[in-house]
Amino acid sequence: MSSSVARRVLAAFQLPQGRAGVSKLTDRESEILDQFAAGHAAKHVSRLLAISYENVRCHHKSIYKKLQVNSVMQVVARANAASSARGPLLWPAKRRSR
Repeated sequence: MSSSVARRVLAAFQLPQGRAGVSKLTDRESEILDQFAAGHAAKHVSRLLAISYENVRCHHKSIYKKLQVNSVMQVVARANAASSARGPLLWPAKRRSR
């Protein structure tokens, strides 16, 4: 692999600096992100925010797309990188047994 290609690959996997991706989120998406960061499942989030499960899933997909991530761990890592302006977002808590 050439050095220019390697630089492009590395750049594609680096987290954006500051609030770059998180600032694109709507207020509702930020609320949902906070609930996911707290370790809540989508069904629980829908009950907490009094919205449908499908609505939460739609926001969930939108968050992933806007932040260009593929997992909750990546979402929380991206949000933690921007937490200085939003307040602390911690690693997802262990799920509570139901």
